Amino acid sequence: MLKTKVQKTITDHALFDYGATVMVALSGGADSVSLLRVLVDLGYECCALHCNFHLRGDESDRDEAFVTGLCAGLGIACHVKHFDTAGYAQAKRLSIEMAAREQRYQWFDECIASGQGTVVAVAHNADDNVETLLINLTRGCGLHGLTGIPYKNRHIVRPLLDAGRDEIIAYLGHTGQDYVTDSTNLEEQFVRNRFRLGIIPMLRQINPSVKTSINETIGRLREAAIIYDEAVAAKVARIKDGNRISIEALRKEKAQTTLLHTMLHPLGFNPRQTEDIMRAINAQPGKTFTAGDWQVTRDRAHFIISRRQTGDEGTITLEDITAYAQGTLRLSHCTAEEALQNAKSQKDTAYIDCRHINGKLRLRKWHKGDWMIPYGMHGRKNISDLLTDLKKDPVAKAETYVITDDKNIIWVVDERIDERYKVSPATRNVLKIVHETTNTNNK
Repeated sequence: MLKTKVQKTITDHALFDYGATVMVALSGGADSVSLLRVLVDLGYECCALHCNFHLRGDESDRDEAFVTGLCAGLGIACHVKHFDTAGYAQAKRLSIEMAAREQRYQWFDECIASGQGTVVAVAHNADDNVETLLINLTRGCGLHGLTGIPYKNRHIVRPLLDAGRDEIIAYLGHTGQDYVTDSTNLEEQFVRNRFRLGIIPMLRQINPSVKTSINETIGRLREAAIIYDEAVAAKVARIKDGNRISIEALRKEKAQTTLLHTMLHPLGFNPRQTEDIMRAINAQPGKTFTAGDWQVTRDRAHFIISRRQTGDEGTITLEDITAYAQGTLRLSHCTAEEALQNAKSQKDTAYIDCRHINGKLRLRKWHKGDWMIPYGMHGRKNISDLLTDLKKDPVAKAETYVITDDKNIIWVVDERIDERYKVSPATRNVLKIVHETTNTNNK
């Protein structure tokens, strides 16, 4: 019986308990209507969420009228959201399908954040699971692409995932519950419909129980994925340290590309990009690969992961306390004795002889052509060369800041002060600049 199967799924996968308020994503179709009816019959506190995407003219309005009437009859609240999906798709350069999906789940997130409910229950079922596996297999995927649709993803739950579409239709027929049919479900321009209407019926001619067989395979692959994830996590721990991936350690692994993709995929890198990065393992240092907000740079001994630079953040005039992207700078005064005692041991602190400061102090990223006379030297040196001598990788170089006055660079933050600004026993007024970092990736 469908109710028994749904309750078992809820319990086995800890989807929610009887104290939860379940917001059911209700389109009016057979799947979502059966989900709502089953949860209400099981005694769960429910409300409904209906999306009107205004994509099917009168049909969209018909669906809205149906779900509001159904909820009124069941005595539960129905929240309706209207979307300009066509406009959103055009503005975001998305397909209509992707635009509707984005809008739908964004609204679900908002409903959770506002406290209207505990979870959002969507009506994916066992047939959807089969279709998803076949679609992913056709497009190409890794192991996780063959594990179907998850029972739970944050606050999204799928109580119908173990129930087949035939069971759902039979339940609705037995209870005499009406539902609406989306006419686009019969249009083969949509990939999922091609599998549902054409490919899967052909597979059933070979094996009438093919949907059951595929769902059983999905279950076995889910368990295999758990073992796989544990093994990969152990290997990644040996290869990756913070934002650095050891090239030497990666070379020792047999499944190098798979391990690298496991680390980079969450940042938006696709398999082809991962393969490009792998080819750089034998290349000269310096090449950078980007995906969205992230970049991977091939350094001497590491692949370095960092956020993409969006350009010069500008110049900041220093106050007594100045916060910026990488931390906080605190200005104070101290004695020459303190400065001379601590200057060489405190990398995050600069001691400046105030007699030599010209105008205001400012913070900025270093620029090409910048130079200084590093502490302990007599000749000028380009900042670029100084950072190279300090063995800074390209990412760390790009994120290096300097403090200047109106004439010169005074301090390469956390690295070197300028010889001309050093404190001597004759110094009477010492400016102390302490850098409290919030970004330790490049230390």
